[in-house]
Amino acid sequence: MKIIIFLFIILSVAQSLGAADKPSAIALEWWLRTQGKFDGAIVCTKEINGKFEIIEWKVLGVSQPTNAEVEKIIKDYEKTKSDKRVEQQKSTNDLDYKQKRAREYPPAADYLDGIVKGDQAQIQKYIDDCKAVKAKYPKQ
Repeated sequence: MKIIIFLFIILSVAQSLGAADKPSAIALEWWLRTQGKFDGAIVCTKEINGKFEIIEWKVLGVSQPTNAEVEKIIKDYEKTKSDKRVEQQKSTNDLDYKQKRAREYPPAADYLDGIVKGDQAQIQKYIDDCKAVKAKYPKQ
């Protein structure tokens, strides 16, 4: 009995994960929100033979899109989502090099100490150390 319940849970989770790959309702919500028309909207979709069809559409001021338009909306939504992921990854990469540099830069106090003492060798060492860190972690 425990094995059957366990298999049922696994199948349910797998099915729900598969549904996340087919974002017809989410894509339509995104599309309506971009037009400022989502408030009060009622939209129900259903997948039939690998295509999404609208089975209920109640949206004031927006006519129901055709099945071909729904497919285009889904593609546009997925492209927008993909573009956002690329932007987030670039932002993360930028942050990574900044964090790495920050950890390895010599303390600014070393530079100020060299200035106060008039020690050109200490000042130059600080500058050289900073340049080495920049070379090690270039901007991406």
